[in-house]
Amino acid sequence: MPRVGFRSVTKSIKANRTVVYKTANVEQQQQQGNLISEKMSSSQQFKAGQAYGDSAARTDQLVQSAKDSAQKTAQSALEKKDEMVQTARDTAQRATQSAEENKEHTAGFIQQAGEQMKSMAQNAMETVKSTLGVGESNPKQ
Repeated sequence: MPRVGFRSVTKSIKANRTVVYKTANVEQQQQQGNLISEKMSSSQQFKAGQAYGDSAARTDQLVQSAKDSAQKTAQSALEKKDEMVQTARDTAQRATQSAEENKEHTAGFIQQAGEQMKSMAQNAMETVKSTLGVGESNPKQ
C-alpha cells in the first residue's frame, strides 16, 4: 500500500472543499436564475393569458357579429322570397282574369260570327229558292 502523507490529504480536502463550494455556488446561481426565469415566465404567462383572454373575447364578438349578420341576411332573403311569391300570385291572378275575359270575348265573337254565317246561309237559301221558284215567300204560278 502506498503511503499517503499529511500534505496530500490536506490538499485533497481543500480541493474537495473547493469543488463542493463551487458546486454549491453554481447550484445557488442556477436557483437564482430559475427564480428569475420563473418570474419572467410568470409575467410572460400573465401577458400570454391576458392576450389569450382578449383574443377569445374578440373571437366571441366576431362570431356573434357573424351570427347576427347571417340572421339578418336570412331574414332579408325570406322577406324577398315572400315578396316574389306574392308577385307571382298576383301575376297568376291577373293572367287568369285576363284569360276569362278573353274567353268571354272570344265566345261572344264566335257566337256573333256564327249568327252572321247562319243569316248569310239563310239569305243564300232564300235567294236560291226564290230564283228557282221553290220558296214559299214567292210562289210561281
